[in-house]
Amino acid sequence: MSDFKLNADHDLDLTKQRINIVEGEEAIEQNVRIRLQFFFESWFLDLRQGIPFFRDILIKAPNMILVDSLFRNAVLSTQGISAVPSFSSAIDTASRLLTIRFTAIMDTGQTLEFAPFVLEV
Repeated sequence: MSDFKLNADHDLDLTKQRINIVEGEEAIEQNVRIRLQFFFESWFLDLRQGIPFFRDILIKAPNMILVDSLFRNAVLSTQGISAVPSFSSAIDTASRLLTIRFTAIMDTGQTLEFAPFVLEV
Protein backbone atom coordinates (compact mmCIF):
# COMPACT_ATOMS: atom_id res chain seq x y z
CA MET A 1 0.00 0.00 0.00
CA SER A 2 1.24 3.50 -0.78
CA ASP A 3 -0.21 7.00 -0.60
CA PHE A 4 0.78 10.64 -0.76
CA LYS A 5 2.46 11.68 2.48
CA LEU A 6 0.52 14.26 4.49
CA ASN A 7 1.97 16.72 6.98
CA ALA A 8 0.54 17.59 10.41
CA ASP A 9 -1.92 20.04 8.81
CA HIS A 10 -3.26 17.29 6.50
CA ASP A 11 -1.73 18.97 3.45
CA LEU A 12 0.61 17.28 1.00
CA ASP A 13 4.10 16.96 2.45
CA LEU A 14 6.28 18.90 0.03
CA THR A 15 9.60 18.42 1.78
CA LYS A 16 12.46 19.16 -0.65
CA GLN A 17 9.90 20.73 -3.02
CA ARG A 18 8.47 17.41 -4.15
CA ILE A 19 5.46 15.24 -3.41
CA ASN A 20 6.49 12.49 -1.02
CA ILE A 21 5.06 8.99 -0.81
CA VAL A 22 4.43 6.79 2.24
CA GLU A 23 4.37 3.04 1.92
CA GLY A 24 3.66 -0.04 3.97
CA GLU A 25 2.97 0.38 7.66
CA GLU A 26 3.40 4.16 7.57
CA ALA A 27 0.74 4.39 4.84
CA ILE A 28 -1.63 2.18 6.87
CA GLU A 29 -1.15 4.36 9.95
CA GLN A 30 -1.80 7.53 7.93
CA ASN A 31 -4.93 5.97 6.42
CA VAL A 32 -6.25 5.07 9.89
CA ARG A 33 -5.76 8.66 11.05
CA ILE A 34 -7.60 9.98 7.99
CA ARG A 35 -10.51 7.59 8.52
CA LEU A 36 -10.90 8.60 12.18
CA GLN A 37 -11.41 12.23 11.13
CA PHE A 38 -13.52 11.64 8.02
CA PHE A 39 -17.04 13.10 8.29
CA PHE A 40 -19.98 11.12 6.91
CA GLU A 41 -21.30 12.42 3.56
CA SER A 42 -18.34 14.77 3.06
CA TRP A 43 -16.80 13.05 0.02
CA PHE A 44 -18.72 13.88 -3.13
CA LEU A 45 -17.72 10.64 -4.87
CA ASP A 46 -19.29 8.42 -2.18
CA LEU A 47 -21.62 10.01 0.36
CA ARG A 48 -21.83 6.71 2.29
CA GLN A 49 -18.26 7.00 3.56
CA GLY A 50 -17.17 8.50 6.88
CA ILE A 51 -18.16 8.68 10.52
CA PRO A 52 -21.55 10.29 11.34
CA PHE A 53 -20.13 12.92 13.69
CA PHE A 54 -23.14 15.26 13.49
CA ARG A 55 -25.71 12.53 13.99
CA ASP A 56 -24.07 10.36 16.66
CA ILE A 57 -21.08 12.10 18.28
CA LEU A 58 -21.50 15.88 18.30
CA ILE A 59 -24.68 15.72 20.37
CA LYS A 60 -25.48 16.45 24.00
CA ALA A 61 -25.22 12.93 25.44
CA PRO A 62 -23.68 10.56 22.89
CA ASN A 63 -24.10 6.83 23.33
CA MET A 64 -20.51 5.79 24.09
CA ILE A 65 -21.14 2.19 23.05
CA LEU A 66 -22.16 3.46 19.61
CA VAL A 67 -19.23 5.91 19.51
CA ASP A 68 -16.80 3.10 20.30
CA SER A 69 -18.39 0.90 17.66
CA LEU A 70 -18.16 3.62 14.99
CA PHE A 71 -14.49 4.33 15.59
CA ARG A 72 -13.50 0.70 16.12
CA ASN A 73 -15.20 -0.26 12.84
CA ALA A 74 -13.47 2.64 11.06
CA VAL A 75 -10.10 1.27 12.21
CA LEU A 76 -10.98 -2.35 11.49
CA SER A 77 -12.28 -1.61 7.98
CA THR A 78 -9.06 0.16 7.02
CA GLN A 79 -7.13 -1.66 4.31
CA GLY A 80 -4.15 -3.37 5.92
CA ILE A 81 -5.71 -3.78 9.40
CA SER A 82 -6.76 -7.30 10.38
CA ALA A 83 -7.72 -6.93 14.07
CA VAL A 84 -8.29 -4.40 16.84
CA PRO A 85 -7.58 -6.29 20.08
CA SER A 86 -7.89 -3.29 22.40
CA PHE A 87 -9.98 -0.15 22.09
CA SER A 88 -11.22 2.49 24.52
CA SER A 89 -12.56 6.02 24.32
CA ALA A 90 -13.60 8.77 26.70
CA ILE A 91 -15.22 12.16 26.30
CA ASP A 92 -14.17 15.01 28.57
CA THR A 93 -17.23 17.24 28.46
CA ALA A 94 -15.51 20.19 30.15
CA SER A 95 -12.75 20.44 27.55
CA ARG A 96 -14.87 18.90 24.75
CA LEU A 97 -12.23 16.33 23.85
CA LEU A 98 -12.77 12.77 22.69
CA THR A 99 -9.74 10.61 23.48
CA ILE A 100 -9.37 7.30 21.67
CA ARG A 101 -6.81 4.64 22.53
CA PHE A 102 -6.39 1.44 20.59
CA THR A 103 -4.02 -1.21 19.36
CA ALA A 104 -4.40 -2.63 15.86
CA ILE A 105 -2.83 -5.64 14.20
CA MET A 106 -1.78 -5.11 10.60
CA ASP A 107 -1.94 -7.77 7.90
CA THR A 108 1.85 -8.00 8.17
CA GLY A 109 1.47 -9.16 11.79
CA GLN A 110 2.98 -5.96 13.17
CA THR A 111 1.23 -4.21 16.04
CA LEU A 112 0.19 -0.62 15.50
CA GLU A 113 -0.15 1.25 18.80
CA PHE A 114 -1.59 4.71 18.62
CA ALA A 115 -0.73 7.31 21.17
CA PRO A 116 -3.97 8.74 22.46
CA PHE A 117 -5.85 10.04 19.42
CA VAL A 118 -7.63 13.23 20.47
CA LEU A 119 -10.49 14.94 18.63
CA GLU A 120 -12.19 18.17 19.57
CA VAL A 121 -15.91 17.58 19.75
